[in-house]
Amino acid sequence: MPFGLLSIIFSKIIPWIEKFSILLQTKIKDFVITDNSGDIMTVREVAEYLKIAEKTAYRLVLDKKIPGFKVGNAWRFRAKEIDEWIKKQTKKM
Repeated sequence: MPFGLLSIIFSKIIPWIEKFSILLQTKIKDFVITDNSGDIMTVREVAEYLKIAEKTAYRLVLDKKIPGFKVGNAWRFRAKEIDEWIKKQTKKM
Protein backbone atom coordinates (compact mmCIF):
# COMPACT_ATOMS: atom_id res chain seq x y z
CA MET A 1 0.00 0.00 0.00
CA PRO A 2 1.49 3.34 -0.96
CA PHE A 3 2.59 5.65 1.84
CA GLY A 4 0.27 8.43 0.62
CA LEU A 5 -2.80 6.22 0.94
CA LEU A 6 -1.84 5.21 4.49
CA SER A 7 -1.34 8.84 5.34
CA ILE A 8 -4.85 9.69 4.13
CA ILE A 9 -6.40 6.78 6.02
CA PHE A 10 -4.64 7.70 9.27
CA SER A 11 -5.54 11.37 8.87
CA LYS A 12 -9.22 10.34 8.80
CA ILE A 13 -9.04 7.71 11.57
CA ILE A 14 -6.86 9.49 14.18
CA PRO A 15 -9.28 12.40 14.87
CA TRP A 16 -12.16 9.93 15.19
CA ILE A 17 -10.17 7.81 17.66
CA GLU A 18 -9.29 10.92 19.71
CA LYS A 19 -12.95 12.00 19.87
CA PHE A 20 -14.03 8.47 20.79
CA SER A 21 -11.37 8.28 23.50
CA ILE A 22 -12.56 11.54 25.09
CA LEU A 23 -16.17 10.38 24.95
CA LEU A 24 -15.27 7.03 26.46
CA GLN A 25 -13.31 8.64 29.30
CA THR A 26 -16.27 10.83 30.25
CA LYS A 27 -18.70 7.90 30.16
CA ILE A 28 -16.41 5.64 32.22
CA LYS A 29 -16.58 8.17 35.07
CA ASP A 30 -20.32 7.43 35.33
CA PHE A 31 -19.63 3.75 35.98
CA VAL A 32 -16.77 3.94 38.44
CA ILE A 33 -17.66 2.06 41.59
CA THR A 34 -16.44 3.70 44.75
CA ASP A 35 -16.52 2.72 48.39
CA ASN A 36 -19.09 5.03 49.92
CA SER A 37 -19.03 3.37 53.34
CA GLY A 38 -17.83 6.51 55.13
CA ASP A 39 -19.41 9.09 52.86
CA ILE A 40 -22.13 11.50 53.89
CA MET A 41 -24.66 12.35 51.18
CA THR A 42 -27.06 15.24 50.68
CA VAL A 43 -30.71 14.82 49.69
CA ARG A 44 -29.75 15.42 46.07
CA GLU A 45 -26.98 12.82 46.21
CA VAL A 46 -29.14 10.20 47.93
CA ALA A 47 -31.91 10.85 45.38
CA GLU A 48 -29.43 10.34 42.53
CA TYR A 49 -28.01 7.25 44.25
CA LEU A 50 -31.49 5.72 44.62
CA LYS A 51 -32.57 7.07 41.21
CA ILE A 52 -35.59 8.84 42.69
CA ALA A 53 -36.80 12.44 42.75
CA GLU A 54 -35.50 14.73 45.51
CA LYS A 55 -39.10 15.25 46.61
CA THR A 56 -39.46 11.49 47.08
CA ALA A 57 -36.24 11.37 49.11
CA TYR A 58 -37.57 14.12 51.40
CA ARG A 59 -40.86 12.26 51.82
CA LEU A 60 -39.09 8.98 52.64
CA VAL A 61 -36.84 10.54 55.28
CA LEU A 62 -39.70 12.54 56.83
CA ASP A 63 -41.76 9.33 57.02
CA LYS A 64 -38.71 7.63 58.59
CA LYS A 65 -38.58 5.08 55.80
CA ILE A 66 -34.92 5.77 55.01
CA PRO A 67 -32.20 6.53 57.59
CA GLY A 68 -31.09 10.13 57.75
CA PHE A 69 -30.12 12.87 60.16
CA LYS A 70 -30.25 16.64 60.22
CA VAL A 71 -27.35 19.05 60.29
CA GLY A 72 -29.02 22.36 61.05
CA ASN A 73 -31.91 22.47 58.58
CA ALA A 74 -30.31 20.13 56.05
CA TRP A 75 -30.83 16.38 55.84
CA ARG A 76 -27.77 14.14 55.51
CA PHE A 77 -27.41 10.42 54.89
CA ARG A 78 -24.64 7.93 55.57
CA ALA A 79 -24.00 5.90 52.43
CA LYS A 80 -23.36 2.78 54.49
CA GLU A 81 -26.76 3.11 56.18
CA ILE A 82 -28.49 3.65 52.84
CA ASP A 83 -26.78 0.53 51.48
CA GLU A 84 -27.97 -1.45 54.52
CA TRP A 85 -31.49 -0.09 54.03
CA ILE A 86 -31.41 -1.22 50.39
CA LYS A 87 -30.37 -4.74 51.47
CA LYS A 88 -33.27 -4.87 53.96
CA GLN A 89 -35.69 -3.73 51.28
CA THR A 90 -34.58 -6.45 48.88
CA LYS A 91 -34.93 -9.11 51.62
CA LYS A 92 -38.55 -8.08 52.22
CA MET A 93 -39.47 -9.01 48.64
